[in-house]
Amino acid sequence: MGERLSIFHLPAGAFSRLTLKVVNVMKLRRLIYSASAAVLLIGAAVPANASLVFEGASPISAEGFGNANRLITIQVRGNQTTETAATSVINGTFTGTGDLAHPFSDNQKFGDPTLSQLGWTNAAQVGLLFHAIETGGDSVTISALTLSFFNNIGLVESISIAAPVTIANTFPGNGSAGFLFGISSDEQAGLNAAVFNLAGSGNFRIGISSTITDVSAGPESFNAISVAPSIPEPSTWAMLLIGFAGIGFAAYRRRSLPTMS
Repeated sequence: MGERLSIFHLPAGAFSRLTLKVVNVMKLRRLIYSASAAVLLIGAAVPANASLVFEGASPISAEGFGNANRLITIQVRGNQTTETAATSVINGTFTGTGDLAHPFSDNQKFGDPTLSQLGWTNAAQVGLLFHAIETGGDSVTISALTLSFFNNIGLVESISIAAPVTIANTFPGNGSAGFLFGISSDEQAGLNAAVFNLAGSGNFRIGISSTITDVSAGPESFNAISVAPSIPEPSTWAMLLIGFAGIGFAAYRRRSLPTMS
């Protein structure tokens, strides 16, 4: 049995080296605590519900009927200036109500694709293109717009615009391009938690509801696009930082602690 080493029996200079190692260990611990606090702050900033945001005209081409299948196509009859319609998936059945263009069975005008078919694996990729066909590119106002996610039973989550969006010149939306709606970067984590992180989310299907005012012709329509590659979120980077710091701390501690005999 060997004697237990104490700091009073260390060789000359060893006490200073041991003190320096202890200080370094404390610095590493402070780094880990700071990273942990950053994760908590990021988590606290995640909103409960995400919302759709208008990002302006998109230069994406070849988006006319026949080239890009729509999620919903809306058109009023007669002299009405407001059109409203919705699609949904209830118990696995795709349905539509309101001022829908005919026929509802036309898969170029209506659709309920899965998230996997759209290539949506996280909220950063969610994109809706709005197309308006108005005489002379007249203005319209999207008074309401909601994107809903459905499983085989019913609604999982819905996100909407926070306020009406007026498009002064609708000409870019005539099929050669569209007006883009997406998810703001500071709200993507909330939608990931509510939808994309759920088991089986790739099989979720989507539906659209919208009310559009100041219309005079039509039809108006929406289709879905994937707007961005998968990008790690700030919370993911923070967790990676904690992991690397923890690995470094463990390795440093194994190398640095004196052997007791």
